[in-house]
Amino acid sequence: MAISAVSAATADASVGAGRTRLAENFETFLSLLTTQLKNQDPLAPMDGNQFTQQLVQMTGVEQQLLSNQLLTSLVNKGSDAIGSAVNLIGKEVTAEKGTAEMSKGMAEWSYELPGDANMATAEVRNAAGQVVNSWDVDETLLTKGRHDIAWDGTVVKDGVVLPDKATSGTYTLTVKAWALNGKPLEAPVNTVGKVTSVESIDGEPWLTVGSVRIPMKSITSVREPAARIKAAA
Repeated sequence: MAISAVSAATADASVGAGRTRLAENFETFLSLLTTQLKNQDPLAPMDGNQFTQQLVQMTGVEQQLLSNQLLTSLVNKGSDAIGSAVNLIGKEVTAEKGTAEMSKGMAEWSYELPGDANMATAEVRNAAGQVVNSWDVDETLLTKGRHDIAWDGTVVKDGVVLPDKATSGTYTLTVKAWALNGKPLEAPVNTVGKVTSVESIDGEPWLTVGSVRIPMKSITSVREPAARIKAAA
């Protein structure tokens, strides 16, 4: 990252110096041109095509310098964004995405309630969209605000608990909640996990949380890794 920062700064300085020299040369060019026009032979005036070509060349150089300056600016922004993202590696983040990885026997999410709920249900689906488990959310997790929730991989099919637990893969959680008056409550689900790597996609930093890639702009909170929360059955 240090090499990129030095390279960007060097490029920026080179573009700035080039623009300064161009401005000086352009002023000199106009001064010489004005003097030449004043003192030209009326019977053999200056060739207009030559004058036009010189102006076009000067304009072309200026446009190239402007393009270089824009490119340098974009590189600087990209480097800054990636640098900020790298600082998140090893941190636990919460992101606006309901997909999480089963890691070390646990998949973790959080959800937000806009108000107190009377009841809520949680449903886990695998990558193929099949429901692998569902349960009633504990009453201690029905108050307004954010709640962490986890699943230990227990798979239920047709009401029967299967002997083999899910040990890998990505899963999506959906929470449905109802207010005290019986009306539905929105309960958006977020992914919770540790950042393991960072990459740039189309100039934007993306984080890998487990095996799930998440755009950095969707991160809503960052904290030091916490102890595992109790899994739902």
